[in-house]
Amino acid sequence: MADPDAEDSYRAFEPRDYLRQYYSRPQLAADDARLFRSLCDWLRRTGRVFPTALDLGCGPTIHNTFAIAPYALQIDLADYLPANLGEVRKWLNEAPDAHDWDALFRDVLTCEGASTAELERRKALYRSRVSALLPCDLRCPNPLGWPARYDLVTSFFCPECVAKDRDEWGMVMSRVLGLVRPGGAVYFAAVGDAHRYAVLGRWFPCTPVREQDFREVLVRHNFDASSIAAQAVPAPDWVEDGFDHIILVNATRGQSR
Repeated sequence: MADPDAEDSYRAFEPRDYLRQYYSRPQLAADDARLFRSLCDWLRRTGRVFPTALDLGCGPTIHNTFAIAPYALQIDLADYLPANLGEVRKWLNEAPDAHDWDALFRDVLTCEGASTAELERRKALYRSRVSALLPCDLRCPNPLGWPARYDLVTSFFCPECVAKDRDEWGMVMSRVLGLVRPGGAVYFAAVGDAHRYAVLGRWFPCTPVREQDFREVLVRHNFDASSIAAQAVPAPDWVEDGFDHIILVNATRGQSR
């Protein structure tokens, strides 16, 4: 049964407020710029184009998977809140009231070393690669409702915000990692070692996690220890909103479980 406090927290989440607070700037925040330089560099270094990718707990945001579009032929976006998926759907359908991502998209292109003149072409590519918007619940043993497997699974600021404590975080991470095929890969960004974060003055709980927590859970789930990279990145823009750094993690799963 879902935790009542968690349910109240989910019901209080307003996608437009979240977008206004974190993603309405004329440029990427300092931690996001580091995130995208790391993500784009890692994607290049893998030398792979992933047949399938899943962004789990996408929220109302799309800039993360915008960066992945050249490296994944099919991208599924999953979230618990229908309102979050509704915001994503607005942008995909070019609705007039969709959130304007262009400024941040240009910064993402800069982070990966591409020309901002590629913006419209990349937006078209991204729209062509998003194949499904899916409901998910990471509190359930089967988050998507069926035993799906993907070649690339990403999750940005999600498991630590779903779990109410460290033990539950471990269970949530097990469910996320269970969606990765043998030989597949993961990329995470997490709020670092924080108990809460703010959205326009309203506080939401999260579980404090550190780099070593990711290393340990990944090794337990058959990810190659030599492939695991976890680093803390300062987040000076968000100190008053509950956290002062984020954690970036990538890893590759072994071929057999």
